[in-house]
Amino acid sequence: MEWISSLTHMLGGSLNWQLQVFLIVLATLIIGAFSRRIVIKLGTKTRSTENVLDDAFFESLVGPTRGLIWILGLSIAAYIAGVHTDSVIFESVPTARNVGILAMLTWFFTALCQHICRPIY
Repeated sequence: MEWISSLTHMLGGSLNWQLQVFLIVLATLIIGAFSRRIVIKLGTKTRSTENVLDDAFFESLVGPTRGLIWILGLSIAAYIAGVHTDSVIFESVPTARNVGILAMLTWFFTALCQHICRPIY
């Protein structure tokens, strides 16, 4: 997790850790909103093609992309909070992050299969 330490150093090593956590959560919110718009815009552009797979791909990507961004952002914020508070609950953050990433991948592939099979029926 050295990259998180370098990220907090770039944010300003003298910043209060609560402010760092707030800024990371705020950045997560903003990045999540932009990613949703980008994926939706790409999805509307692919609807003009005859290929059904690209439509299914972008329709399936909207939710899991935002979820993945939130999982990563909140896990970074929880890591910073855990370093400064010495609470035992923050030891489970890497496991929760990994489970969340697997859940987002499962959500994406399930939605992709549903969108691909929809024209068949």
